[in-house]
Amino acid sequence: MFEINNYSQLDIDLNSADRTKGDYFGGIAGVAVRINKDKSAEGQSRLIKNGSITYLLNDDNTLTAVKADSNVVRLNGFDERCYDIYASAFSNLSCLEEVDLTGSAIKRIGNGAFASCSALTSIMLNDGLEFIGGRAFEKCSGIKNLTIPDSVVEISEYALSGCNALESLSVPFIGKYLDPDGKSEVSDRWKYPLGYFFSTSGSEGSYAAWQFSPYYSASQDKWSYFGEASGGAGMYYIPSSLKSVEVTKSTELVFEAFENCVSLESVTLNSNMTKLGNKCFRNCVNIKSIVIPDSVTEIGKDAFNSCFGLTTIKVDKNNKVYDSRNNCNAIIETA
Repeated sequence: MFEINNYSQLDIDLNSADRTKGDYFGGIAGVAVRINKDKSAEGQSRLIKNGSITYLLNDDNTLTAVKADSNVVRLNGFDERCYDIYASAFSNLSCLEEVDLTGSAIKRIGNGAFASCSALTSIMLNDGLEFIGGRAFEKCSGIKNLTIPDSVVEISEYALSGCNALESLSVPFIGKYLDPDGKSEVSDRWKYPLGYFFSTSGSEGSYAAWQFSPYYSASQDKWSYFGEASGGAGMYYIPSSLKSVEVTKSTELVFEAFENCVSLESVTLNSNMTKLGNKCFRNCVNIKSIVIPDSVTEIGKDAFNSCFGLTTIKVDKNNKVYDSRNNCNAIIETA
């Protein structure tokens, strides 16, 4: 088990370091530690021992305290200083099969933190997690089901790139930010579709989906669509195995959120959803049914265009704008 210890319990002599023997200095959430490099473990050269404590040397020269005696990462015993999993902290650990963060106070998972953990089949994320870094779970090709908690407010690009066995995904929102207006972001004024979670590079077990990312122009105070000068469109690669997505918190499905996601058979919308953007399900040819919550007050143009497999549309009976009266399998805008 790769078990993260309570960092406040670390007691390491900083004065006995001898750099001529390869000693190394790093830091864990403000706690300075001394270790000796030990590359004896085949395939795990970044696991470092100092007495009875084992550390993992991260790419950014920070350290994570671990016990390495099996194939599970379980984080617990954190104090208030310990809220990050650093970039690449557990990347390329081919023996890793399970990650359980549910007992931790982790706030951020760094870029590539669990990348290329090809044997990983189970990831349980903690409530209170806020940020998932770019390519955090890249090439975790054994993951079939993933639930991202509602506490997450930002997911960086390609966090799930190469997760080509993924069958179901539960996520608070589609895109980079929770319910972004785009206008408040100086460096990032885009709204992103489902493909943003995955990749712009094809790999075995994925298919190409053309999706658009609207851009907000501050000078014109408007969103750019349809290939306008500031607009952006791209070819994303979605896992062919992905059949089900649940959106658990966001109030909006952005423009083209699921467009061309031909593998999808089911999308579940939460009870806070108010807007379905233009073309949000366009060409989702294998979605068979959809339930429109009572909270939805706006459905964009061509939202269900070319959804040839769609046989059942159900509008919640308490919706005051739309209905599907007499089981007509259509969305009727109430006068």
